[in-house]
Amino acid sequence: RRELGEVLRGEKRYPEAIEIWNQVLADKPNNENVLARIGDSYLDLGDLDTAERYYLKSLEAAPNDFARIGLLRIRRKRMAAAPTPPTGDETEKVVAEYEDLLRQNPDGIRIASDLVDVYIAGGRKDKAQEVIRSLCQRAERDRDRAKKLLPLLRETLERHFFGGEDPEG
Repeated sequence: RRELGEVLRGEKRYPEAIEIWNQVLADKPNNENVLARIGDSYLDLGDLDTAERYYLKSLEAAPNDFARIGLLRIRRKRMAAAPTPPTGDETEKVVAEYEDLLRQNPDGIRIASDLVDVYIAGGRKDKAQEVIRSLCQRAERDRDRAKKLLPLLRETLERHFFGGEDPEG
């Protein structure tokens, strides 16, 4: 059932995925991965408060990076939606948490992509480029990693450095 939830979420059928995962939780109420996936689905639906509750439940069940990343994404969304721009301290706290996650998970492609987004939003393209260079160096040493990295890297580069245009065009 858990795998079906992943498929449904991948198809952006979030309410159905949540329903499946809630069935899993009926058997294993403290499954931190399922709790985090439900949080992800609510985040994708834009329901930040419910997503936050599930991420916090996930962390209560067991420390995990999926929930930490989800909570950071919520903070970023709330900062972006705030009527006043975030302070440098707020942004630096988010950067520090992402950097910590990336140190613990140097192969964390999504973590690195999020960190690039945070750096760009803060006007620090030089730092974003450092992260991208580091990912490219890792990809050069590992073909399997390169296959996973290239689509995400292309998306990130297009979004931030090529204004959504095809970098080869």
